[in-house]
Amino acid sequence: MSKKKRFLYKQGSTVTEVVISLSILATFVTGAAKVNMATYQVAKKAGTQYVAANLVKNRIETIRNMRQASYEHITQMEEKNVVVNEDGAEDSSGNFCRTTRIVETAVDDLLEIQVTIKIRNPVTREFGTEQQYLQSYVAKLLDR
Repeated sequence: MSKKKRFLYKQGSTVTEVVISLSILATFVTGAAKVNMATYQVAKKAGTQYVAANLVKNRIETIRNMRQASYEHITQMEEKNVVVNEDGAEDSSGNFCRTTRIVETAVDDLLEIQVTIKIRNPVTREFGTEQQYLQSYVAKLLDR
């Protein structure tokens, strides 16, 4: 065979080479897509947990700031299973369920605040076991 004919046959790829290279490419693309989807799900869950933690902190701060106006009104802030949105406002379609307990302690003029935020499962739309919890204490300010 002459050099010219051999050169013509070596220029192209065989069907087998193309299929193998496409299979390898498809494997890498599929793997990258799975990693990208997992990263998105973790970031979304972390964002939801962050919002829930902020709702808990904001609720406690709201109650703690009330003691300057009226210490007696703090006990009226108790609530159970109130569905709220990302802003903490009551919303029946919200993704969070807030429970606030005000507990009197053995010490005079000291209250314990317990706030729990449950997170709605995006698939079942039920409030499951995922939650954020925080407790704090409020003392009555002395009159000057």
